[in-house]
Amino acid sequence: MFKITRSETTVADAINNRHQWAVEFTALYSADDSVAKIFVMQATTDPDVFADSLSCVANATQMTDLPEDAPAGGSPFYRINTFTKLCRSARAAEEFVDKVQDAVQDLANNLDSAANLTVVETVTITPEIF
Repeated sequence: MFKITRSETTVADAINNRHQWAVEFTALYSADDSVAKIFVMQATTDPDVFADSLSCVANATQMTDLPEDAPAGGSPFYRINTFTKLCRSARAAEEFVDKVQDAVQDLANNLDSAANLTVVETVTITPEIF
């Protein structure tokens, strides 16, 4: 359902963030490599903060409820397909990678379950003969 790629930290990122570990993810749909906007961002309201922050991996409801690329009126949340997170240590970066992968797996499982629940099924129940 999804293909997520964790990009290698560039030399420039390593030099610019010497005490932080950059983790970049990109999400695509595995069926056709089209963009999968599954990462929920929260827009900052503070003019001194230079970037929006990752909130979570979207859940099944957020995949339809949240807008793509920029927040809509009344909510600071939106979905994108790529982001970079600066972690405080190499170990924290590894833990973050594991958590993102687990959350994307949960999303895939939930979307699959939701698709199966929307299938119309008619069952005829008759008395059992004993």
